[in-house]
Amino acid sequence: MRRLRGLTHRIRALLATRRVEDELDEEIRFHLERDIERNVRLGMDEAEARRQAYLRFGGVEVIKEQVRDESGVRWIKDMIQDARYALRGLGKAPVFTIAALLSLGVGIGVNTAIFSVVNGVLLQPLSYPEAGQLYLVRIRWHDYSSPLSDADLLGLMEGRQHLASVAGMWFRSGGFTVATPDGPEVVHGAWVTDAITVVFGVSPIVGRSFAPEDELAVIISHRYWQTRLQGSRAAIGGIIELDGRAFSIVGVMPPGFSLPGGDIWALGRLKEPTRRGPFYIQAIARLRDGSTAELAEADLRSVELLVREGYPESASGWRYYMLPLKQAVVGHARATLILLLGAVACVLLIAVANVVNLLLARGSLRHREVALRSALGAGRGRLVRQLITESAILGLLGALIGLALAAVALDVLSMGASAIIPRMSEVNIDASVLGFALLLGLACGTIAGTVPALTLPWSRLGELLREGGRGGTGGGSRGKTRKLLVVAEFALALSVLICAGLLAKSLVRLQTADLGIDEAGVVTFRLALPDDPYSEHSAFENFLTVLEQRLSALPAVTAVGFSTALPPDRLGLTNNYTVEGEEPGPGEPQLTAEWLLVTGSYFDALRIPLLRGRTFTLSDREGQPGVVVVNEAFVRKHFPDEDPLGKRLKSGRWSPEAPWLTLVGVVGDVTYQSGAAGGVNPTVYTAYRQNLAWHAPYVVMRARGDPEPLVSQVRREVRALEPRTPLRDVATMEQLVRGSTAVQRFRGTLFVLLALVALVMAATGIYGVISYHVASLRRETAIRRALGARNVQVVGAVLRQALLLAALGVVVGSAAALLLTRALTAFLFEVSPTDATAFAGAALVLFAVAIVACLVPSVRASRVDPVTVLREE
Repeated sequence: MRRLRGLTHRIRALLATRRVEDELDEEIRFHLERDIERNVRLGMDEAEARRQAYLRFGGVEVIKEQVRDESGVRWIKDMIQDARYALRGLGKAPVFTIAALLSLGVGIGVNTAIFSVVNGVLLQPLSYPEAGQLYLVRIRWHDYSSPLSDADLLGLMEGRQHLASVAGMWFRSGGFTVATPDGPEVVHGAWVTDAITVVFGVSPIVGRSFAPEDELAVIISHRYWQTRLQGSRAAIGGIIELDGRAFSIVGVMPPGFSLPGGDIWALGRLKEPTRRGPFYIQAIARLRDGSTAELAEADLRSVELLVREGYPESASGWRYYMLPLKQAVVGHARATLILLLGAVACVLLIAVANVVNLLLARGSLRHREVALRSALGAGRGRLVRQLITESAILGLLGALIGLALAAVALDVLSMGASAIIPRMSEVNIDASVLGFALLLGLACGTIAGTVPALTLPWSRLGELLREGGRGGTGGGSRGKTRKLLVVAEFALALSVLICAGLLAKSLVRLQTADLGIDEAGVVTFRLALPDDPYSEHSAFENFLTVLEQRLSALPAVTAVGFSTALPPDRLGLTNNYTVEGEEPGPGEPQLTAEWLLVTGSYFDALRIPLLRGRTFTLSDREGQPGVVVVNEAFVRKHFPDEDPLGKRLKSGRWSPEAPWLTLVGVVGDVTYQSGAAGGVNPTVYTAYRQNLAWHAPYVVMRARGDPEPLVSQVRREVRALEPRTPLRDVATMEQLVRGSTAVQRFRGTLFVLLALVALVMAATGIYGVISYHVASLRRETAIRRALGARNVQVVGAVLRQALLLAALGVVVGSAAALLLTRALTAFLFEVSPTDATAFAGAALVLFAVAIVACLVPSVRASRVDPVTVLREE
């Protein structure tokens, strides 16, 4: 009860200050009047009675202070008073305040923006119930990782004990072709097994999940239901035509919920396996409640034994492994985001150093104020608290500006990074981001205010008061501190600049790398023909032949080819193979190569050079001996010193049933994975007309001049042959090549922008220090001018000071960058992390910035009038 009364008293003292003060005055007055009355009764006159009462009572203000201290809220009132005083002081120095807020706002803003992305992408769980229980199950074979086959997934479903449920998903390459009243359209989607909604833990809000008796059934996203089906409940149970087949819509997922694949999830049935392969299924599993990943891994070992027994011809040395689904989704973005966090941290440190420099300069002008307050009784702790309160308020105001800048930056990032960084749609400024920005602002402000407070000349305050406050010079500890801060700013800016230079140089190398093709004048698109009638090989072959003839007849077209993959990063398949005479023994690693189905004119359309033998002709069709064409990398690996023509290989690990394929030609190297950064791998091209099961080919057309105007003509030709098939993924080859470097461009662009911000801040820092240095040496400069020093000598002295600071920054920054740039190794293409040109170029830029930043102070120094200055002194 006593504590409650004490708390009530404190709250009242804080919120009803005026009333409490009035009551305190009334109580003191009451005690004084009682004492005066008693003294009068003792025979004193009124004046003496009043004097004696006041003497007995003590100092009224001292008593008031004691009572206020006892209330327990004095420190809060002092903080409020300090805050008011700080706000008045900041308002009286608008130039200083704006400069400090801009520095902090930019530094905190870029950090808040990147933290928002890190928080939304890396820190927050996936948007599924109990998302930490979701895992991706894959196969690891030596250094190679792959999805599962039908046999693997069926074994996993049967052998699970610690997994609550398992589902499979395989993506519809290029999307589904959906028949609509306005014609066919492409909708991205995937094939899934019936347990997919159980695994993800979310049921449809309209309709139901898949049932065991379902055959041709789909579940659609809420977005597709609203935008394409107008949110009609009548659509549930209705028919949607996908790739020429009628499917029943059985459910709609909740709004905001997404599964990998797109907007349509069609029920897929696993095939009864006759062999272990092909490997195309992404298996997603959910742990049982109370189970662990370690126990589930033990289940996988048991399933491995069963699969090996059932398929003894399968390669040895493989095993299943589990990867947290979140890591599988966002893992590739982690390194880039951590790298960006490091870069923006450098920018923030530069901003804080700038603010410290500003506070040091302002502190030199406030020595008289501090000395006067100290003389009036303010203790050192109170003065330090006042200075730190002012800088903390600056930090909090800077955080508010930073939040506004971060919101703008996130909008820009969302437009440019949605296709590069996963989960960008989930990134926003939430409570955790708001707290991060405010805490960061408070920390930056407090740190920035501590340095000037600690460097105040406490032992000389009385002397400064007598001198009228003229104690701030460029020398002493404060001057050295400011110069050290500028060196640190330059070192940090150089580190970011070197990283930006390395990434920019790497990007240039990527964009100018030889991909093995001539991309100019080439347009590409994709077709996905319906199963009926094109599952019949003769119908599909006839379609290819007629389409090639009709497209080749277009006036501007010079070559038309078909393929299952496209350079520089649209690889269709990595396949294992066996070379005759090099059959691997038990336990030996299998050979893998990039495996494409192409027509002979594909090489002509991309101008891939034929080096030996021939490519494919119309006679290379089903029923004829199988033939292949390989690239130079394949020849270098297997036949470095002999003629490869006539050699034989077969698809898959060696087995007596697989047919041998004869090598009839060698072509130049082409990159098909990750653009130029993926390098060139052994590649096997097989004749498309000998493998007609794949009826979703890419079409590659070479034209004279600009190929884009041909697209409308191509649409007409395709529509005339097959009205149910739209063109997908239409793009010029130049666009594809540019798109292959999108991640590197995004990363490089951000680093260049951050380097520019760091340079501007560092330039501001050295400008401030040199300006202050020039002002502090005004008398010395006047004397030198009076003794005959020329303008060139005065300017040279100023520039030497600036270049000395820049040189120190370059030395420190280069040493730091030698350590930091090693983290960039995985992001660089044909560029060393210690590339001399990047280091030298960054240093030259830094020196140039230092010179430009010092032009105004140096010119000001050269215009000092000796007579005027000396007369003032």
